[in-house]
Amino acid sequence: MTDNDATPQPAVEWGPFGLVTADPDYTAPPASQNRQGRAAETFHTNLVDVLLALVPLSIAEIRTWSDHRRNITRQKAVDTIAAHGDDLQFGGRQRGSALGALAQGIALGAYAPGGVTQLGIHACTRPHTGCPGLVSRGEPRGAA
Repeated sequence: MTDNDATPQPAVEWGPFGLVTADPDYTAPPASQNRQGRAAETFHTNLVDVLLALVPLSIAEIRTWSDHRRNITRQKAVDTIAAHGDDLQFGGRQRGSALGALAQGIALGAYAPGGVTQLGIHACTRPHTGCPGLVSRGEPRGAA
């Protein structure tokens, strides 16, 4: 890609909740036709829906935090997901804390240049090249 091909970058933020959208390029892994495969597909669909609701709230919460607080939260989120990610997928006492840590981790990634695309969603706090929130002519869609 040359500089002439780059999408113009408006100097605008998406607003206090950022932009969180389903990733239009994401293809979920194919589910097998057995009961376990259907359950995994249902889990993934529900996870995307829940993250589409929780991540914007986490972006707004994190907005005024210092870098130090963000770094501490990032490490806690990593530790929680590593220790209790199975509770999130298969059920367990730490399911809620694992889901909250996942939402916070994605929200923290939204503040990075270009945002973050994970698990079938894209989250960012400002328009960027390749952002699903930009229409084909480079104008922001839904900007605050």
